[in-house]
Amino acid sequence: MKTLEDINVVLVEPQGPINVGMIARTMKNFGFKNLILVNPKCPPLHPWSLVMAKGAKEVLLEAHVFESLKEALRDSGLVVGTTGKKRRGIELVSIKRAIEDILQVAESQKVSLLFGREDSGLTNEELSLCHLNVFIPTQESHPSMNLSQAVAVILYELGTYGKKVEPISRKLASWEELMRLFEHLEQTLKAINFPDPKRALDDLKEVIFRAHLDQREVRLLRGILRQIEWRIKNEGTGFKDQKN
Repeated sequence: MKTLEDINVVLVEPQGPINVGMIARTMKNFGFKNLILVNPKCPPLHPWSLVMAKGAKEVLLEAHVFESLKEALRDSGLVVGTTGKKRRGIELVSIKRAIEDILQVAESQKVSLLFGREDSGLTNEELSLCHLNVFIPTQESHPSMNLSQAVAVILYELGTYGKKVEPISRKLASWEELMRLFEHLEQTLKAINFPDPKRALDDLKEVIFRAHLDQREVRLLRGILRQIEWRIKNEGTGFKDQKN
């Protein structure tokens, strides 16, 4: 399926070459080819990675390595985080519920699937950078899975989805464009002395991520923010200066 070839499998600080090799093999099993390693703790072509890849050596040879997660996600139209446990302030959906949304975007734009460290997973800060965060339903008494197993389950769900998916017809804003919007929002919230700007920004991020904004909509919002900044610079700052 051509759609799967446009999905990045992003491993954040993977520690074990065996897992990296097994993931490369799993990717080829289900039709994925784009492997991205962020600050890996083992070289992509470690002997054990090559042994465990079993016929998927090209996935390792063509893997891209980045020092930072933000650099790796720059061009993504959709970023999907994964976690095995509930996190305060992080909304989670099961992978089965998210499949259609993921494939719909992947029909025309780059999607990045994020998988965390073997021992601690993704941090809350990393999960907050994602459009949506998914989990694999498991027993509550033992929810954590091995990294390569978790990747295998999610790639299987995506690779074997049988329903036809209609692509999104408009060009979504890239992850980098959304990050710039969030920085602009934070700057404006602080400029108007908005109460608890960090919490407000976190809530706004969730709304914006769910909305799947296109590039025109992001430009519109940033234009509005610039007008607000101009207004408060020239006519006063803070809510106490505003009139109903």
